[in-house]
This record gives sequence, structure tokens and C-alpha cells, in this order.
Amino acid sequence: MGKAIEQRLPGTTSPSEQEESTWNDLSRVRDGWQEIEAEETRLLRQMTVQESLRQLLALQRAFEPYLQQTEALFRAERMAYLEELQRRLGTTMIYVTHDQVEAMTLGDRVAVLHQGRLQQVGTPRELYELPANAFVAGFIGSPPMNLFPAVVESASESGVSLRIGSGAVGVPAARLRGTRVRELAGRRITAGIRPEAVGVDTPGTGVTLHAKVEHVENLGHESLAYLCVPAGDAEGGAVRLVARLPGMAGLAPGESRVVRIDPGRLYLFDERGESLLR
Repeated sequence: MGKAIEQRLPGTTSPSEQEESTWNDLSRVRDGWQEIEAEETRLLRQMTVQESLRQLLALQRAFEPYLQQTEALFRAERMAYLEELQRRLGTTMIYVTHDQVEAMTLGDRVAVLHQGRLQQVGTPRELYELPANAFVAGFIGSPPMNLFPAVVESASESGVSLRIGSGAVGVPAARLRGTRVRELAGRRITAGIRPEAVGVDTPGTGVTLHAKVEHVENLGHESLAYLCVPAGDAEGGAVRLVARLPGMAGLAPGESRVVRIDPGRLYLFDERGESLLR
């Protein structure tokens, strides 16, 4: 009889070793929380309430990074398992979560609630591309939609003209909800743009704003640029925008850049936060 020989690349682990490592991680997490609970009991007996709270917060802050790392390792596996389980059972499942990544990944239809009120029900794509109000627009997406003030300079049957910073942008009436377009003239509303729709030093049409780079997150496959449009260029004060750019953008804090916003990808919300678009 031949004997099976396990071969693997140097530096890699076998499935059994990986499973053992996983259980060791879980065991350390469990033991750590047990220590915190034991410390909580001891502190509550010996300290005042204020002193106990300070000590417990210090312990939790010290332990939180490890918990976050462990959670990140298991979240993807948990979502994949739940998705496969629902598909295998062939039944409707209701999953409640505060994590938008879980909701957008697992849900065929997602219901967004805020302060006990239903905000919108739709597919993940509908929630992302057609938010019913400013709350959903700012809640779905990471980074969330950029929301900033705008003024309707003029309105006619053909559409509206908005003042955003130092530029003006037109929105055709066909994109607007309702027939009372003229009533929008002079109103202060909220405009929104997704980070991936914010161009930095890119050619094209649309409104242009002069912005200062405050911070850049270079993530390799993409960069997140945090920009500030000064009060002189923005209605109602300085406006901060996040731009999602491909690759290593080559931006540095303190630089002045030209930001371009495509009017076709602009979202509009009224004073109550309700969408003005169809």
C-alpha cells in the first residue's frame, strides 16, 4: 500500500494547521473577554462607579484592535456561509444588521430604517443609484455620498440652474420629480455626488471648483482624496468632498487642484432631505 505524502509550498500551512490556528484565535478572544468580565466584577466591588468606568474603558480600548482584526477575518466567511445556506434552503430569510456591507452583500431587497421609520425599500443597486432621501444617500456607500449646500439660481420648464461653489450647473426638467419646477427658484437645497463621480484635474464638461487637498489615502488599487473647497468658492461656507481615484493618484496634502463635477451624476434633495429626482 502506498502512503499519502502531503506536499505544500514553504511558508504555507495545511488545512488542519489553519483550523487549529483559527480555534486558537477564538480561544484567545474568549479568554480575553473572560478576563475583562472578571476585572469588571473586581473593580465594581473596590472602586467608585466613576473609577470603574474609567478602568473598564481603558481595558476595552486596549483589547479592541485585536477584536476588530478577528472580526474582519470571519465576516467574509460568515456572509458567504449565510448566502450559501439561503440558496440551499430555497426559502425567504430576514436578516437584521447595522452593517451596510452585510446588507448590500446578502440582501436581494434591503429595507433601510432610521429612528424607527422606514426610509426606503429596494434592491442594493436601487438604494445606491436612486436613494429616496439624503439619509439613504449618506448611509449607503463607503465612503458615503458627498452632500453639500446649493442654491437654485433660476428655474423654468426646461430645468433648473444651480450655483455650486464658483460654478453653475444645469439640471434638465426631465430628471426632476413633479411638475412644479418653477417653484424651486431661489431655494437652498442639498446637492450630492458619489466619490467616484468627483474628478480631479480631469478634462470634460461640468462645474469646476478650486479645492485644496487635505489628506490622501493611497490604497494601491485606488486612492481616496479628501478635498476642501474654500468658503470663497462654496455657497454657505467651506465644502469638503471625498474623491475616489484609480490607482496611486499622486496627490499631496496642501496642493491646490481643480475638481470637476458631472451634472449628469448629481443628486438633488429638498429642504426636508427628500429626493427631487425621478
